[in-house]
Amino acid sequence: MPLLRRRPWQLQSTPDLSQLPPNTEVYQIRFTGEIFTTYDEYFNRWNQYRRRIWACECTGRTSLTYEEALKSERVARSKEDDSMHEEWKKKILTLAHYGTSRADHVVEYAWNILKDIPNLNERIHTEFNLPGHTVPLTFECEVCEIVPKVDEAEQQLVKLRILPSNTEPGAAKIRDQLHTVQWQLCRRDRVAFSKNNFKRFLRESTVRELWTGAPLLVRPELMKKYSIVKEMPEDVVELYRRRLDSSNIQLSKKLQRDQLAEQRRAQRSAQRRGWGEGHEDYKPTIFPADDLDVFRWPELHTRADRPDLEGDWGLPVSNAAPGNSQVSGIDAGSLVVVWNFLVVFGVPLKLYPFTLDDFVAALNCPHPGNELLAERMPRRNCQLLLRPV
Repeated sequence: MPLLRRRPWQLQSTPDLSQLPPNTEVYQIRFTGEIFTTYDEYFNRWNQYRRRIWACECTGRTSLTYEEALKSERVARSKEDDSMHEEWKKKILTLAHYGTSRADHVVEYAWNILKDIPNLNERIHTEFNLPGHTVPLTFECEVCEIVPKVDEAEQQLVKLRILPSNTEPGAAKIRDQLHTVQWQLCRRDRVAFSKNNFKRFLRESTVRELWTGAPLLVRPELMKKYSIVKEMPEDVVELYRRRLDSSNIQLSKKLQRDQLAEQRRAQRSAQRRGWGEGHEDYKPTIFPADDLDVFRWPELHTRADRPDLEGDWGLPVSNAAPGNSQVSGIDAGSLVVVWNFLVVFGVPLKLYPFTLDDFVAALNCPHPGNELLAERMPRRNCQLLLRPV
């Protein structure tokens, strides 16, 4: 997939064409197969694909259009698949199957093993000294036979055949012959026999589960193609066994936590039902809700017995409940509220600090000769001060 800002590009999903009316025109991009129901979306996506902002994932070439990057990627992948020998693929997959190492470690190990081993029908490059040429010429050859070594100390010999694709002068004279050369004098294609090529093939041919220490597993179709039959090693079997045991332990712990939580919920429900007659069962409140619909716990709206307020302040103070119109004197609660407000906000109101006794004495102003006025004025003053509070 071509890259945009070094990230793979995701194609737009195909819309549901069955929901469209019959004979509705749709627009499709030729090289991606994307279908659009409106011309504006099609035109914007087409202009984006025509811009030279794309890069090839395989070759790394930049400043390409989407179609050019797609073609470059297809050509590069076909060359890599054709140039990579089948024996290399089989060896890499055999080493990787059930392996717990990292992918780059598997690639490094396979590359070090294969670099000194020739394979039949493998294409390589080597040099030949031809008559009339002072400089050796390089020809592309094919390995036809591997000469077995008599002694391990001997150099590996191979028999090569020059391919017809060579057009150098003098190649036709030696094309029909088999040439025995040392394997050390042969060179492989650097792109085909490269670690990046091995790593790409391994990434596309194997899968790994998403847990720590999971082994590499070759895809089933490739195992059948390359006849890879490999028993699971003992360490991998033990790894799966430990994972299964840990999964069972985690599952049992989760079941224990769920059972404990269920027991706690049952206990709380039993406590709510045990409040006695006249109490409704608790029901969860779904917000937003009106204030009157919010559940009130029984112990919250049950008022405890409170001692009566002290009324011996030198004023006709009443201890009746607030809001009672039958009160003949000053409500004790209102008196405390007014005094507390004046003390708390005394600084912004520019009031000198005073005690409750001073406040009561100020309200109890004497009116000689008018007992009715002396009785009603403190209550009037307190109610007047209570209005802004």
